[in-house]
Amino acid sequence: MTRGVGITRQQVSTLVLTLVTVISLVAWVPVGAAAVTNGADITHSNLSVTPTTLYEGSAVTVNVTVENTGASQQPYNTTLTVDGEVVAYQTGTLNASESRQLTFTETLWGAGTYDVAAGGLAAQTVTVEAANAKFHGGPGNLGNYPNQEGPLTEPVEVWNVSDTAPQVMQPTIVGDTLYTAFHDGGELYALDPETGEVKWNATPGGTWGSTWTTPAYANGVLYLGSNDYKLHAINATDGTEIWSYETQTNVRSAPAVVDGVVYFGSNDGNLTAVDADTGEELWYYTMYQPVLVESNPAVVDGVVYVSADDDNLTALNATTGAKLWNYTLRDESQSDPTVANDTVFVGSDSTMGETSGNGSVYAINATDGTKRWNYSMTGDVDSSQVYADGVVYAGSRGGELVALDAADGSRLWNASGSDFRGAPVVAGDVLYITDFGDSTVRAFNATDGTELWSYNSPASSLYATPLAWNGYLYYGSGSQFHALAEPAPTVSAVNATNPTGQNLSVSFDSSQALTNISVSVAGPSSTAFTEADFTESGSEPYTYTLASPYETGSDGTYTVTVDTAENADGQDGAASESDSVTIDTVAPAVDAGANATVDEDVALDFNATATDAVGVTSTSWDFGDGSANVTGKNATHTFADPGTYTATFTASDAAGNEGTDTLVVTVNDTTAPTADAGANQTVDEDTAVDFDGSASTDNGVIDSYEWDFDDGSANATGATPSHTFADPGTYNVTLNVTDTGGNADADTLVVTVADATAPTADAGDNVSVTEGDAVKFDASGSTDNGVLNSYEWDFGDGANSTNATETHSYGSTGTYTVTLNVTDAAGNVDSDTMTVTVNEESSSSSSSSSSSSSGGTAETTEETDDDADVVVDTASEGTTKRSDVSVTNVDTTRPVVIPLEPPATDAEAGGSETNESAGGAGDAASADESASTAAENISVAQLSMNVRSEDDFTLSVTTYEASEDEATSERFRRETGATSAGYVVVDHSIQDDDIDDVTFTFSVRKDYFETTGVGPESVALYRDEQTQWRRLDASLVEESESRYVFEATSPGLSRFTIGSTVPVFETTAAEVTETSVSVGEEVELSVDVSNLGGAGGSHELDLLVDGERVAGQTVELGAFENGTATLSYAFDEAGTYELAVGDRVVGSVTVEDAGETETAASVDDSTAEATGGEAVSGETDGDETGGDDGGNATGWTLAVVAVLLAAGLGIAYRRRERDE
Repeated sequence: MTRGVGITRQQVSTLVLTLVTVISLVAWVPVGAAAVTNGADITHSNLSVTPTTLYEGSAVTVNVTVENTGASQQPYNTTLTVDGEVVAYQTGTLNASESRQLTFTETLWGAGTYDVAAGGLAAQTVTVEAANAKFHGGPGNLGNYPNQEGPLTEPVEVWNVSDTAPQVMQPTIVGDTLYTAFHDGGELYALDPETGEVKWNATPGGTWGSTWTTPAYANGVLYLGSNDYKLHAINATDGTEIWSYETQTNVRSAPAVVDGVVYFGSNDGNLTAVDADTGEELWYYTMYQPVLVESNPAVVDGVVYVSADDDNLTALNATTGAKLWNYTLRDESQSDPTVANDTVFVGSDSTMGETSGNGSVYAINATDGTKRWNYSMTGDVDSSQVYADGVVYAGSRGGELVALDAADGSRLWNASGSDFRGAPVVAGDVLYITDFGDSTVRAFNATDGTELWSYNSPASSLYATPLAWNGYLYYGSGSQFHALAEPAPTVSAVNATNPTGQNLSVSFDSSQALTNISVSVAGPSSTAFTEADFTESGSEPYTYTLASPYETGSDGTYTVTVDTAENADGQDGAASESDSVTIDTVAPAVDAGANATVDEDVALDFNATATDAVGVTSTSWDFGDGSANVTGKNATHTFADPGTYTATFTASDAAGNEGTDTLVVTVNDTTAPTADAGANQTVDEDTAVDFDGSASTDNGVIDSYEWDFDDGSANATGATPSHTFADPGTYNVTLNVTDTGGNADADTLVVTVADATAPTADAGDNVSVTEGDAVKFDASGSTDNGVLNSYEWDFGDGANSTNATETHSYGSTGTYTVTLNVTDAAGNVDSDTMTVTVNEESSSSSSSSSSSSSGGTAETTEETDDDADVVVDTASEGTTKRSDVSVTNVDTTRPVVIPLEPPATDAEAGGSETNESAGGAGDAASADESASTAAENISVAQLSMNVRSEDDFTLSVTTYEASEDEATSERFRRETGATSAGYVVVDHSIQDDDIDDVTFTFSVRKDYFETTGVGPESVALYRDEQTQWRRLDASLVEESESRYVFEATSPGLSRFTIGSTVPVFETTAAEVTETSVSVGEEVELSVDVSNLGGAGGSHELDLLVDGERVAGQTVELGAFENGTATLSYAFDEAGTYELAVGDRVVGSVTVEDAGETETAASVDDSTAEATGGEAVSGETDGDETGGDDGGNATGWTLAVVAVLLAAGLGIAYRRRERDE
């Protein structure tokens, strides 16, 4: 076919690439482009590098003049070097004698000094100061701060800033200013990082100007996105806006600023590059709309890496925005790429929810986009990873925190949490992360995963990635921004002492080790001590003691004050804690007074004098008789015992000097002794009694003892006589004692002589009675020498009586031994027995009972002498049954048993058949329907529980089928891997704390097991504990023809489900690999299958073509296991066919004759080769398919014009769209 004038798609692509190359050569190009050699007459001069001092993430502007001093046009290649390494260059040509000023913009990362040069001229030194200028600290989002440190021990909050909105991103720190912004109407703040003092605050974009992003800092400007559909450039000094760039929706991607270009994502599906100085759009790349691009891009070696909710990680040329490659992840991604060692690390969401299922961490080759490895984690992995020293750290929404070998993805250590929503950071050898689920901030040893501390935040909703900087840890919450630091030292136990002479010693305690100490001394002489004067001992607290006592040289009062107590971080815990001591080396002069004589128990006055040059601080008397000392110069004291005593008077001054003096006191004896005859006694008649008066006391010596026994016998002497009383009775025995001073005293005890003769019991004669007849028992024949005091009958059947005569009936036949015990007034006991024979009645009797119910309700009452009273009212509707239970007369020592209904039996099933047979045709149908309604899967027969309260209470027990609550059944299945047969809900008026050990007796129909294909051994009772379903083991206790009966015990009442573990299969994804094939060529479908159940099994996948099954495959999966299967089919006729896997529609496929497919394939293959492997969609008319592609100069000219015209129209349209 003859080809007309035109341009192929390959030529269009070639033209576009040519234009891009030309544009790149006009401006400077990054290192890696083809090198050009300087002409012989090319020279460089006038090198200018500004600024020479800047912060990390800011750029130097380098100007240099290149000149052609020759007579003809010559090429130039001007290089920019940093520390001797070429980082950029510009090439071009200069006419004879022409000169040109070239400008380079180069962003510098890493604190230190750098030699910057251009054109081979002498380098100029640039100093870069440390800063956290963007999210995760640098262009590769490494999140590693090797030269920084946060709190190493559990911190305290040192300040916070409150706003009305959440703070959700890592802050920016530059110099002495911290920048952070709040979301949802919050403000952008500039703060003092040590005090939290607000320097300025602003709301870029007004009330919609809140932000989700970390501000990026470069050369005095902050760049951040907001919810007002804009990227803002803000003056970092005062918060005023410099410029803004408008997008189609909100910007939640933290910008990256590299070499004068700002890169950011927006939720209209775009990744955009704008000029950092002007905000002018340089290029944008669209994934597709609408798709969220909330990932914080990484820009490394001229490539922009970004992930998005289109399930892709994408690599773009940083200069042109052209796509280099993309890798398809497991699911959507908000994760921020981390780039290190030619590898991109990124996370993806789970396909089964934020905190469940499996997300992944991927390691992707940064050059070609191929996967190196991936690691699965529970829940979404929607934050960025940290790379440090060959290790990748990642957290997930499912509460997993892992450290992985960056080379192969093998796990080095892991830790558990609740919900890690923000990314971790590593500072030094410590990993810091916030836990959104339990509102904690945690620190781990980055090497081995040992948890160093966990801090409970006073706020919730900890979204943000923290930042460890200069000993502080910063993080955000639902309405605040917080700063944590290790607490300052606490100074305590300041002690100033005077160990000897006029020496002064000082010590104090500190909760932390100190590096800077200042202690001042004030008094008659003064001085100051530093840390060099103290020795340190102990740990937490640390004790600091003055190494050598200070020689004051003068008596007087000295005050010691701790003025400075700083730890290694410079935190000062001193608050002028002080102590005082008085130095006094002269003791007081004292006089106790003259000697004295006094009778015992007579008060004696003591009067002393004491004087001291500095002052007496305390005085006391020691009376020498063992009594407590008495303070004061003047005292009154009474001596209890006669004798001679030395009384000592002591006076002390403030220095502890003591002066003493004594006097002698003679005490006369005037006190009678105290007689003690001992305790009262009780003995049997004619039994010897020992008496003991040795407990009698005297302040001197007892001289004699005399006993009067009150029975007419002679008195006895001595401290311990013995005496026998012949007759029972009560006797008052008197002891008289006399001391050597003639003083006397008497004491009396009572001796009770007891009756020792036992009574005689008489229970009566043996008897024989008929069952139900009363027997009269009579103990009046029992005798005693005194009075019988009590009777006790044991009737042999568990019954007792304490009456002398009693009538008793026996409840069953048999022979009973009756025992009578009698006790007299003295406690003497005797017993006697008799036999009672109970015979059966001569005639038999029978009884019967019946119960009935109607209308689907039934009421039963259970009542015994020992058990609680239980009333059950049951109503049924379909497969739902409700029993209202009332419990009264509760006995807390016995279980409360609630019979709801007997387990369904085979006889009951037969009863249904009888009712069906009894009616006519219409009645039979009705009976069938009734039987079907009544044949619920589950039935609760009985509840038994222990209760702690005797109060009456009520229960409402409802059972219903699983199909009546599909939402709960789905939640139950996903959480437990089991399938519900039905639910039991128990509402109750009794408090939960008053219930223990509830035993359920329930049954499950056998045809349920036949239908579901599981056995009774898989049945369990599950309790809904709100946060989770708790599995309670069930025991099979009975089996009938139609049902199994189980028992299970629960710690309390709630909602329950009776379930069994079965395989549950779900097709989670299916895609066709080719949408256009030839007749006879196989179509392959990749199908992802998950077994959500708690048991393994097999699943049949059916491939349907236009609704008819054409192929299938059986998949075997274990419990909670995922798998991928491939289905294939070859069509024998051309056409368009709809493909489905089961009920999941996959898409359509076009089947063409072999000749048509070959022609289309050849065109597409040619297109793909011309465009770097990407197919270009479009139509080709008949004239395009057979001519020469490159022989028409007019066609190429028209193509160039068309491309330029299209570019101009595109730019105009884009600008108009922004203006609108």
